[in-house]
Amino acid sequence: MKVRDTPVKTSPWDPIDRLKTDEARAAYREAAQEFGDEALIAVVEADIARAIKKADAPLDENLT
Repeated sequence: MKVRDTPVKTSPWDPIDRLKTDEARAAYREAAQEFGDEALIAVVEADIARAIKKADAPLDENLT
């Protein structure tokens, strides 16, 4: 079996870019809870908090 000679191009991916609605956040949380892994759930909750903060950031900028 030959291994690919050319490098694979990747780009950064952050889940908070996909968590723009309450429905998306709820689905993300539910998926993590289905695994039952407390560490994963903690990471997901942190992602959701960052997504909410990012969504509110433009509102905060208008207050200054």
